[in-house]
Amino acid sequence: MSAVYGPVGSLPGSKHKCPEGMMCDDHPDRLAVSRIQGETDSMGCEMHDLCQECADAWCRAEGQWQQGKPE
Repeated sequence: MSAVYGPVGSLPGSKHKCPEGMMCDDHPDRLAVSRIQGETDSMGCEMHDLCQECADAWCRAEGQWQQGKPE
């Protein structure tokens, strides 16, 4: 988890601009190319920074979930 933010007006799964120089949460040796909003409640949200490999995997999993085909 890269960061925790206060209240936001977006929903979990929203894509946000990744700050320059951030590293992937799962691969600390790779630059992050995408920031995805995670758990969100009235206190704020978690943001997850993803490298290209992780972002591609997240998009595949999200697409399968939306089609009713969870992994």
